[in-house]
Amino acid sequence: EDFFELDSDGDGLTDYDEFHNITTDPELFDSDSDGLSDGHEVMVSGSDPMVFNFDRDEDEFYDFEDCDDLIDTINPSGVESWNGRDDDCNDEVDDVLNRKSLVTTAPDFRQVHVWDAVNDSLVLSIGSIPDDVTATLSWQFGDYTLTENVSSDGRGVLIEPIDCEARDTTLTIYLCDQGSGPQQVTATLLDSDHTTVLVWDIDMGVWIPPDTLSEKLLSFITSPTGLAVTIVLLLSLVGGCVYTVGRISHKRKLRDAYQAYDLKPEKFTLSPEFQDYDLPSAPDLSALMGEQNAPVQLPSVPVADDDGEIPRAPELD
Repeated sequence: EDFFELDSDGDGLTDYDEFHNITTDPELFDSDSDGLSDGHEVMVSGSDPMVFNFDRDEDEFYDFEDCDDLIDTINPSGVESWNGRDDDCNDEVDDVLNRKSLVTTAPDFRQVHVWDAVNDSLVLSIGSIPDDVTATLSWQFGDYTLTENVSSDGRGVLIEPIDCEARDTTLTIYLCDQGSGPQQVTATLLDSDHTTVLVWDIDMGVWIPPDTLSEKLLSFITSPTGLAVTIVLLLSLVGGCVYTVGRISHKRKLRDAYQAYDLKPEKFTLSPEFQDYDLPSAPDLSALMGEQNAPVQLPSVPVADDDGEIPRAPELD
């Protein structure tokens, strides 16, 4: 019975358990001589008391509890830094880091940048990304994805001055169509499954050449007002053509009539001495019509006597 409760080496394990269950030496406090007692390795750290545990970086964490026993700054008490490693041994790389405060940008993405797109180049860059960090960057100007303007390392963009008259690239066409006004350039940084978005506010100025006369005319014609004016002009033109054709036809018929009857148009024109005379005005037909409509007063006829005499004829004035 004493054998079951006896702990000869004082490591917290009974001699019976060490001999029969754990296979450690009941007489040795630290069977593998790694500085940890057999009882601590079995009941606390869960390590193998028969395998020597190292602390190669001497950070006071053994290899079974240190995720990298060769770097003293990497251990369960370590402080996470942006280096592509798990510094605090929590199975996450470069977590709880604000990358926006760690990178440098030119110009500063926190300020509005003024860009004269016709005369100046636009240069944006991101720096201070550690060499040990595997990072990818993608760039966008508004809804347009930038590819040809990105530097070889992906950490900067260069947009040359644009020519809205030439419109020689798809980016130029996009920027000219956007016109002057606020724009945004976005850089998306991806590293260690963490995404960081940097946004530059750009006050872009674009000089767009004015429309030519033909473009203005086409724009007016295709507008509702222009369509109405065009229809009126076409109708007027058609009406004028019809009137002109009618007058020409009339004159032709009149000339043919003169020729058919051997008449000369000069006979129907007033001679110069009569052209200065004014023709009398037409009579007032309304007065004549009034007289015709007046009732006629007939003379009274005397009543004939019953003796059969023929009455005298009335005296007519």
